Amino acid sequence: MAATDHDPIVFTRVVPRRILVRNALWSYVLISLALFGSLYYLAIPRGTWPGLLSWQLGTMLLCLVAYLRYRLTYIEVTPEAIVERGFLGSTRRIPLSRVATTVLAETYRSHAPDSTPQLLVRDAAGRRLLRMRGTFWSRAAIRRVADATGVPTEHYPDPITSREFFAGFPGSAYWFEHRPALFVATVLAVFAVSLAAVLGLMSLAGIPITLGD
Repeated sequence: MAATDHDPIVFTRVVPRRILVRNALWSYVLISLALFGSLYYLAIPRGTWPGLLSWQLGTMLLCLVAYLRYRLTYIEVTPEAIVERGFLGSTRRIPLSRVATTVLAETYRSHAPDSTPQLLVRDAAGRRLLRMRGTFWSRAAIRRVADATGVPTEHYPDPITSREFFAGFPGSAYWFEHRPALFVATVLAVFAVSLAAVLGLMSLAGIPITLGD
């Protein structure tokens, strides 16, 4: 069927790595079985299990929404633009006329055994228009997007550190990268929220909480 203005040709469309969803799903199942199984065991004799069930259904609903959001995430290259649909539903269009070069590199961190591919799409002034990280995108997907842009690709086959990558291409880092304090604060916040959630569920189930004599 011939393409029209309302049905543009898509050079390529890629989606994030599905293994991330599978790993997250298995983690949720294992944690849910251990946590809610123990709480149900203590709550059923007390008759407080309906509250736990409502919480569990709520977490399942949140996981379903996150899964659907993830499945709707993609990057596509059309004859006119690169279209990026993010996890939160926002859509960004980058005209191909702005794309001057793409950079394909392998980066690694000191604690990681394997390197991670990085694709950096830049304009004529060297500014970042798009960046794809191998953490979320497969090597094949990254290569397809680079090829579909139709512009020269600077290929760096020898792995470099993330620090060297960001130093060599200023402005390529996201706002949350290179901020150790932010990482520590995020870890502490996740721990605090998780602890508060467990204590809240125990209280909801009528399980006594003993913090000491």
